[in-house]
Amino acid sequence: NPPVDWVSWLRQVLDGGGWGSATGWRIVEPNFLDRAEREAVRLQAPRGVLAAFAFIGALEARDWAALIPESEILATESAEGRRWINPSVVLDSGVLARIFQGETEAARDFYLRLEPLSGRRPVDFRSRLIRAHLDRALSLR
Repeated sequence: NPPVDWVSWLRQVLDGGGWGSATGWRIVEPNFLDRAEREAVRLQAPRGVLAAFAFIGALEARDWAALIPESEILATESAEGRRWINPSVVLDSGVLARIFQGETEAARDFYLRLEPLSGRRPVDFRSRLIRAHLDRALSLR
């Protein structure tokens, strides 16, 4: 049977795989993500849950092109109140993926849209760092 609360289910599954700030947002067990994603499909998980697995897989593989559409789905879901993955992780990864793919204006737009949802203060070091990357990329166009 599908879980009553998909957000809690996803959080517990990802915690079980080691996903979190303590591991640098990495999945510890190599086959874990595939098994968890298959289970989510079997249980007919919402779109955001499946996007979260695809996002994590793309991030793990450093597949920036694949990460872009998944970060877009997760950003939209966050704006609608469904925060499957920490919005600050989606923000940082989504901005960097767009920069690495040469989509600097899309990176800026993504940043402006998602930054208010990140929960960070403007003086937070991570916010300042991602803005610096973004400013540099925009200045090089």
